[in-house]
Amino acid sequence: MNHIKLGSALAYAATFLLGVVSIIFPLLWDQYKSKYALELQRLGTISLIEAGTPLPKLGVTYDGRQIQNLTKRTYLMVNTGRNPIVEKDLVSPPKITFERTSEILDVQVEAKRPNNLDFQYRLEDDDHGIALTFSLLNPGDSVQFSVLVTGDATDGKITARIANISEMRIVDRERQLPRQGAGV
Repeated sequence: MNHIKLGSALAYAATFLLGVVSIIFPLLWDQYKSKYALELQRLGTISLIEAGTPLPKLGVTYDGRQIQNLTKRTYLMVNTGRNPIVEKDLVSPPKITFERTSEILDVQVEAKRPNNLDFQYRLEDDDHGIALTFSLLNPGDSVQFSVLVTGDATDGKITARIANISEMRIVDRERQLPRQGAGV
């Protein structure tokens, strides 16, 4: 008799559990497969020239202008989501803005994945900001670029308004990457 009650209880529990799973799993799967995400990862910062360095015989110029300090910041913009992001999704494209006491001297694209990725940038805000645009970023697509900044070289801020993406932020990968020359 106890075997019949135990069997009925197990059958009821299994039926209930199957019902719950059949409701929750499709909801979770839909959320998983429809994830949109775009990250700007900071890969490195190199201070090439620091203000106040006591080297009176050393002079550095850029485009004929004397430079007192120079910092190179390397970034990777990557689609970490599961869906493509297309140009029409860019209500306000990603923009890195540095302090008003800084100036962007140059931007160099170092790598694109895939190689035929359509990526452009333009300087804005009196050379304190850089807008990043692209026609298509599939999941896993990325572009690595460096920004040469003079003046106040504190890290920039990222702003963007992109359909299906609530927020874009800078992710610090400097501490996660092995330092050059370290290790084996």
